[in-house]
Amino acid sequence: MVRLRLNILLIVLATTPLCAADETLDTAPIISSLIEVAADADAQVRFAAFEALKIQPGSEQLLELFWRGLEDDDQRIRAISLDRVVELEGPTEKVLKRLALLAAAPLATPKDMEMRRLLQSHLISIGTPAIPYLIDAIKEDEAPSVAIAVLGKIPLGEYQAAVVAQLTALLKSDNRDVRLIAVHSLQNIMIAETKRETEGQAKDETGAIDPRYLAYYTKLLQKYDSNADGSLTVDEWIAMSKDPAASDTDQDGKITAVELAKWAMRR
Repeated sequence: MVRLRLNILLIVLATTPLCAADETLDTAPIISSLIEVAADADAQVRFAAFEALKIQPGSEQLLELFWRGLEDDDQRIRAISLDRVVELEGPTEKVLKRLALLAAAPLATPKDMEMRRLLQSHLISIGTPAIPYLIDAIKEDEAPSVAIAVLGKIPLGEYQAAVVAQLTALLKSDNRDVRLIAVHSLQNIMIAETKRETEGQAKDETGAIDPRYLAYYTKLLQKYDSNADGSLTVDEWIAMSKDPAASDTDQDGKITAVELAKWAMRR
């Protein structure tokens, strides 16, 4: 019966002119009415109201509604509310504490996967500022959670030691899933650190090279690099007019453009 009344109302609104062509619609009464409907006992009606309100400009009244929506039983309403709270309020301490609390809850059931995805997305976007709240949220937790996974996906900065210590401690959890997620997060952290170090070394190496040499030998390497792997092996460089074997300073059997440029500069 409730859904029938709602459908009739929507049909009437869609087919009845709300104002003359030269008048401006006053949406305030409509928004107030929809906010009241957002507390309807029927979840489908509440969801329809939240759907209609989520595209409205932010206001204190709507922000209060979306904060309440985070407590709704319907995961679709919680997802809408999560998006709007973060968008309207930003990464304030209140928001970060709430996100960390949600992230510390046991992993969602399959029907809550969208909420879990949104939560991860917002935390990853916020990044480093969320870390201390996430650490505090999982200190006493023994259930697999989004918080454990997110700590392996955001830049750690000054919190690196604290995060690694926390995740390492979780490796001793009695919960198999907690241990598994902690392993994946630690793996991601090590991969990110290796990438950062590699990029730093590459920057240091190229910083001392005349860019003209590097540009020339990069093009030269591409000419003889038959398998396009970014380096030359002996069966590729043998076709060069001058033997560049001496440039293979790390003796790995491969020559890079950086090695060629350094070798040329020493000659």
